[in-house]
Amino acid sequence: MLKRLSLFLILCGLLLAAQHLMAQGSKSPLEQPEPVFTPKVVPGGSITIEKIDGLAGEGQLKAGQKVTFYLRYTNNTGRPVAGFSNGFRVYSPDGATWGTTTSDSTGGVGRGSMDGGVFFVNFGIDGAGADTVGFGGFRIMKEGISNEWSGTAFTITIGPISPSMAGKKICLDQSYFPPGGVWLWSLDDQSDNLPDWGGPYCFTIVK
Repeated sequence: MLKRLSLFLILCGLLLAAQHLMAQGSKSPLEQPEPVFTPKVVPGGSITIEKIDGLAGEGQLKAGQKVTFYLRYTNNTGRPVAGFSNGFRVYSPDGATWGTTTSDSTGGVGRGSMDGGVFFVNFGIDGAGADTVGFGGFRIMKEGISNEWSGTAFTITIGPISPSMAGKKICLDQSYFPPGGVWLWSLDDQSDNLPDWGGPYCFTIVK
Protein backbone atom coordinates (compact mmCIF):
# COMPACT_ATOMS: atom_id res chain seq x y z
CA MET A 1 0.00 0.00 0.00
CA LEU A 2 2.83 2.39 0.90
CA LYS A 3 4.57 1.68 -2.40
CA ARG A 4 1.34 2.35 -4.32
CA LEU A 5 0.83 5.63 -2.45
CA SER A 6 4.41 6.73 -3.12
CA LEU A 7 4.01 5.87 -6.80
CA PHE A 8 0.80 7.92 -6.97
CA LEU A 9 2.40 10.95 -5.34
CA ILE A 10 5.28 10.83 -7.77
CA LEU A 11 2.85 10.52 -10.70
CA CYS A 12 0.60 13.28 -9.37
CA GLY A 13 3.57 15.56 -8.89
CA LEU A 14 4.66 14.93 -12.45
CA LEU A 15 1.19 15.64 -13.80
CA LEU A 16 0.79 18.84 -11.80
CA ALA A 17 4.23 20.10 -12.75
CA ALA A 18 4.45 18.78 -16.30
CA GLN A 19 4.93 22.21 -17.76
CA HIS A 20 7.82 22.88 -15.39
CA LEU A 21 9.51 19.67 -16.43
CA MET A 22 9.10 20.56 -20.09
CA ALA A 23 11.11 23.68 -19.45
CA GLN A 24 13.88 21.89 -17.57
CA GLY A 25 14.93 19.51 -20.34
CA SER A 26 17.69 17.00 -19.60
CA LYS A 27 20.43 19.36 -18.42
CA SER A 28 21.32 20.38 -14.92
CA PRO A 29 19.41 23.52 -13.84
CA LEU A 30 22.80 25.21 -13.41
CA GLU A 31 23.44 24.77 -17.13
CA GLN A 32 20.04 25.96 -18.29
CA PRO A 33 19.46 29.13 -20.30
CA GLU A 34 16.25 31.04 -19.78
CA PRO A 35 13.27 28.60 -19.84
CA VAL A 36 11.55 28.30 -23.20
CA PHE A 37 8.19 27.88 -21.47
CA THR A 38 6.95 29.51 -18.29
CA PRO A 39 3.59 28.30 -16.98
CA LYS A 40 0.93 30.96 -16.83
CA VAL A 41 -0.40 31.54 -13.32
CA VAL A 42 -4.01 32.69 -13.23
CA PRO A 43 -6.16 33.91 -10.31
CA GLY A 44 -9.61 32.78 -9.31
CA GLY A 45 -9.22 29.75 -7.05
CA SER A 46 -9.71 29.71 -3.32
CA ILE A 47 -9.95 27.39 -0.33
CA THR A 48 -11.81 28.62 2.74
CA ILE A 49 -13.09 27.22 6.02
CA GLU A 50 -16.81 26.77 5.40
CA LYS A 51 -17.67 25.94 9.01
CA ILE A 52 -16.22 24.43 12.18
CA ASP A 53 -17.86 21.84 14.39
CA GLY A 54 -16.67 22.26 17.97
CA LEU A 55 -16.49 26.04 18.19
CA ALA A 56 -17.21 27.38 21.67
CA GLY A 57 -17.37 30.98 20.48
CA GLU A 58 -15.57 33.41 18.20
CA GLY A 59 -12.01 32.08 17.82
CA GLN A 60 -12.49 29.44 20.54
CA LEU A 61 -12.39 25.62 20.48
CA LYS A 62 -14.26 23.58 23.05
CA ALA A 63 -12.11 21.16 25.07
CA GLY A 64 -13.33 17.61 25.61
CA GLN A 65 -14.71 17.07 22.12
CA LYS A 66 -13.62 16.64 18.53
CA VAL A 67 -13.26 19.64 16.23
CA THR A 68 -13.94 19.39 12.49
CA PHE A 69 -12.90 21.97 9.89
CA TYR A 70 -14.91 21.90 6.63
CA LEU A 71 -12.93 23.10 3.60
CA ARG A 72 -14.72 24.82 0.72
CA TYR A 73 -13.10 24.73 -2.74
CA THR A 74 -14.13 27.48 -5.17
CA ASN A 75 -12.99 27.47 -8.80
CA ASN A 76 -13.43 30.79 -10.61
CA THR A 77 -10.29 30.45 -12.74
CA GLY A 78 -12.16 30.24 -16.02
CA ARG A 79 -10.94 26.65 -16.65
CA PRO A 80 -11.57 23.21 -15.10
CA VAL A 81 -9.03 22.04 -12.51
CA ALA A 82 -7.32 18.95 -13.94
CA GLY A 83 -5.22 18.18 -10.87
CA PHE A 84 -4.77 19.54 -7.38
CA SER A 85 -2.41 19.23 -4.46
CA ASN A 86 -3.21 20.99 -1.17
CA GLY A 87 -1.64 20.38 2.21
CA PHE A 88 -2.66 21.64 5.63
CA ARG A 89 -0.83 21.79 8.95
CA VAL A 90 -2.41 21.64 12.40
CA TYR A 91 0.00 23.04 14.98
CA SER A 92 0.26 24.87 18.28
CA PRO A 93 2.50 27.90 18.89
CA ASP A 94 2.44 27.36 22.66
CA GLY A 95 2.63 23.59 23.16
CA ALA A 96 -1.00 22.46 23.08
CA THR A 97 -1.77 18.85 22.14
CA TRP A 98 -4.97 17.66 20.48
CA GLY A 99 -4.98 13.86 20.48
CA THR A 100 -4.93 13.07 16.78
CA THR A 101 -5.78 14.40 13.30
CA THR A 102 -7.85 12.71 10.60
CA SER A 103 -8.91 13.77 7.09
CA ASP A 104 -11.92 12.81 5.01
CA SER A 105 -13.96 13.70 1.93
CA THR A 106 -17.45 15.11 1.88
CA GLY A 107 -17.97 13.63 -1.59
CA GLY A 108 -17.93 17.05 -3.22
CA VAL A 109 -14.76 16.23 -5.13
CA GLY A 110 -14.54 12.55 -6.01
CA ARG A 111 -14.10 10.07 -8.84
CA GLY A 112 -17.07 11.60 -10.62
CA SER A 113 -14.83 14.55 -11.49
CA MET A 114 -11.32 13.26 -10.69
CA ASP A 115 -11.37 9.81 -12.29
CA GLY A 116 -7.62 9.40 -11.87
CA GLY A 117 -8.24 9.29 -8.13
CA VAL A 118 -8.60 11.43 -5.04
CA PHE A 119 -6.12 10.70 -2.27
CA PHE A 120 -5.39 11.61 1.33
CA VAL A 121 -1.87 11.69 2.76
CA ASN A 122 -1.04 12.08 6.47
CA PHE A 123 2.38 12.85 7.95
CA GLY A 124 3.56 13.10 11.55
CA ILE A 125 0.12 12.45 13.02
CA ASP A 126 0.53 12.38 16.78
CA GLY A 127 -1.56 15.32 17.96
CA ALA A 128 1.47 17.35 19.00
CA GLY A 129 3.93 19.76 17.44
CA ALA A 130 2.50 19.73 13.92
CA ASP A 131 0.27 17.25 12.08
CA THR A 132 0.21 17.48 8.27
CA VAL A 133 -2.55 16.24 5.97
CA GLY A 134 -2.56 16.43 2.19
CA PHE A 135 -5.33 16.20 -0.39
CA GLY A 136 -4.55 15.40 -4.02
CA GLY A 137 -6.29 14.24 -7.17
CA PHE A 138 -6.23 14.30 -10.94
CA ARG A 139 -8.57 13.68 -13.84
CA ILE A 140 -8.00 11.44 -16.88
CA MET A 141 -11.20 11.44 -18.94
CA LYS A 142 -13.58 13.41 -16.73
CA GLU A 143 -13.80 17.21 -16.62
CA GLY A 144 -12.14 17.74 -13.25
CA ILE A 145 -13.36 20.48 -10.91
CA SER A 146 -15.48 22.53 -13.27
CA ASN A 147 -15.20 26.28 -13.60
CA GLU A 148 -17.58 28.15 -11.25
CA TRP A 149 -17.92 25.10 -8.99
CA SER A 150 -17.93 25.87 -5.28
CA GLY A 151 -18.58 23.35 -2.55
CA THR A 152 -17.35 21.74 0.64
CA ALA A 153 -14.83 19.15 -0.49
CA PHE A 154 -12.83 17.87 2.50
CA THR A 155 -12.71 17.84 6.27
CA ILE A 156 -9.94 17.85 8.88
CA THR A 157 -10.85 16.59 12.35
CA ILE A 158 -8.77 16.93 15.51
CA GLY A 159 -9.26 15.89 19.11
CA PRO A 160 -10.80 15.38 21.47
CA ILE A 161 -8.75 18.11 23.12
CA SER A 162 -7.93 17.65 26.80
CA PRO A 163 -9.38 20.29 29.15
CA SER A 164 -5.85 20.66 30.54
CA MET A 165 -4.99 22.49 27.29
CA ALA A 166 -7.37 25.38 28.11
CA GLY A 167 -5.82 28.76 27.39
CA LYS A 168 -3.46 27.46 24.71
CA LYS A 169 -3.85 27.84 20.97
CA ILE A 170 -4.28 25.51 17.99
CA CYS A 171 -3.78 26.77 14.42
CA LEU A 172 -4.62 25.57 10.92
CA ASP A 173 -2.62 26.73 7.90
CA GLN A 174 -1.65 25.64 4.40
CA SER A 175 1.45 23.47 4.12
CA TYR A 176 3.72 21.54 1.78
CA PHE A 177 3.43 17.77 2.27
CA PRO A 178 6.12 15.23 1.24
CA PRO A 179 7.23 14.01 -1.19
CA GLY A 180 5.84 16.47 -3.76
CA GLY A 181 2.74 18.13 -2.38
CA VAL A 182 3.13 21.78 -3.34
CA TRP A 183 0.17 24.16 -3.01
CA LEU A 184 -1.15 24.03 -6.58
CA TRP A 185 -4.09 23.60 -8.90
CA SER A 186 -3.21 22.59 -12.45
CA LEU A 187 -5.81 23.65 -15.02
CA ASP A 188 -6.80 21.82 -18.18
CA ASP A 189 -4.91 24.26 -20.42
CA GLN A 190 -1.62 23.72 -18.51
CA SER A 191 -1.89 27.01 -16.66
CA ASP A 192 -1.55 27.05 -12.89
CA ASN A 193 -3.53 28.46 -10.01
CA LEU A 194 -2.29 28.95 -6.46
CA PRO A 195 -5.61 29.00 -4.62
CA ASP A 196 -6.13 31.83 -2.15
CA TRP A 197 -6.07 30.89 1.52
CA GLY A 198 -6.63 33.40 4.29
CA GLY A 199 -4.76 31.58 7.09
CA PRO A 200 -3.20 30.87 9.40
CA TYR A 201 -6.32 30.55 11.52
CA CYS A 202 -5.63 30.26 15.25
CA PHE A 203 -8.07 29.36 18.02
CA THR A 204 -7.92 29.45 21.81
CA ILE A 205 -8.92 26.29 23.70
CA VAL A 206 -11.59 26.80 26.39
CA LYS A 207 -13.25 24.45 28.89
